[in-house]
Amino acid sequence: MQCVQRTQAVKKAMDERDWETAVKLRGRSFQRNLETYRLLTKVEPKKVDPNVPVYNVAIINVGAPAGGMNAVVRSYVRMALYHGCKVYGIKNSFEGLCRGEVQDMAWGDVCNWVMYGGSFLGTQKQLPEKIMDKVADAFEKYNFHGLLLVGGFEAFHSCLLLSRARDKYPSLRIPMCVIPCTISNNVPGTSLSLGSDTAVNEICEMIDKIKLSATGTKRRVFIVETMGGFCGYLATISALASGADNAYIFEEQFKVSDIMDDVKVISRKMRTGVQRYLIVRNECANKNYTTEFVNQLFAEEGKGAFSTRTNVLGHAQQGGNPTPFDRNMGTKLAARALEFIISQILKYIDPKTGVLNAVSPDSATLLGLMGRRTVFTPVEELSLETDFEHRVPKHQWWMKMRPLLRILAKHDSTYQAEAMVVPEVEGESA
Repeated sequence: MQCVQRTQAVKKAMDERDWETAVKLRGRSFQRNLETYRLLTKVEPKKVDPNVPVYNVAIINVGAPAGGMNAVVRSYVRMALYHGCKVYGIKNSFEGLCRGEVQDMAWGDVCNWVMYGGSFLGTQKQLPEKIMDKVADAFEKYNFHGLLLVGGFEAFHSCLLLSRARDKYPSLRIPMCVIPCTISNNVPGTSLSLGSDTAVNEICEMIDKIKLSATGTKRRVFIVETMGGFCGYLATISALASGADNAYIFEEQFKVSDIMDDVKVISRKMRTGVQRYLIVRNECANKNYTTEFVNQLFAEEGKGAFSTRTNVLGHAQQGGNPTPFDRNMGTKLAARALEFIISQILKYIDPKTGVLNAVSPDSATLLGLMGRRTVFTPVEELSLETDFEHRVPKHQWWMKMRPLLRILAKHDSTYQAEAMVVPEVEGESA
């Protein structure tokens, strides 16, 4: 009833042309989205008061390219310029920083970036661990007051390494924030990384085409290999979305007997009129039971009953322009991260000397999506929840969706029912 009354109140306010009340009634999330849209679509930034101190904030892409990276850079650059900051875009990650590939970003430099995939700044996977001296020297040279790292597991790990090196290098004692942006969705502290939605859409589109080819060829099994490292998110979610029959992933170990069970299910389906079968396999699901091994096993056991084909999707999963979700979420997360960095600068800077001394855990955080909220979590705290050997979080929410995949594929396996519960956390609505 309260929801209906609120909706009617919005209509009444709009009929009376009371725009301010109408916006407030729509909630804080709508207000923030509207403010961000108005700010980012300006032709040029507002004039800055010359008496206000100027802070140097930097942005760097680390890891593999993913949809939404450019949207984050665009939003961050324009938000920072609007707030009177000087913005540095670091090209080609930490290698580029050490070579002096640092660009003083202007308002017009990021025009139309929001719609494109990849990374216009350039991105590499190298961690700063072995070149920390050069990285610290570059931080001191450009007098950075804040840093935003955009990328996957490498960005999270880099922020952790930089924060742990603060005792030795004073120039690293600045606020840092990570925005997870990777197709693998393997970063702790967030339920969804930027780029993973775009990747799932790309994978599903390719799988749909593969399934269409099967309509003309009867009794065929397709084995599709996805990326994601040791994280089975892409394989599981794309299998669910595309109507696949099974997904082999690292988190749920499988044996030859499990593969043989699939052979039995395939044979049964072929006899009952379903003339095709689709399996999605994560690239690092098992060191020995590779895609080719599964293909050969199916080919041998299915002689006379069905034939098999493999499809390794490869780097096409990283391509494509970002989905509206990744564009909008990247824009909002960047604005939120910039506000956090500025607040941390004001908190830790000495107003007399201008020297920063951000050494507490809350000055190096990761901005993630938890349920319907955006939450800042210290990277040091997240390190306790991370499997660094396999580069995945120790607990992954989407694993509870695995039983649904088997049920929809009519497998005989029995699963214990578990509810999918997203815990309530403090933070701001996304």
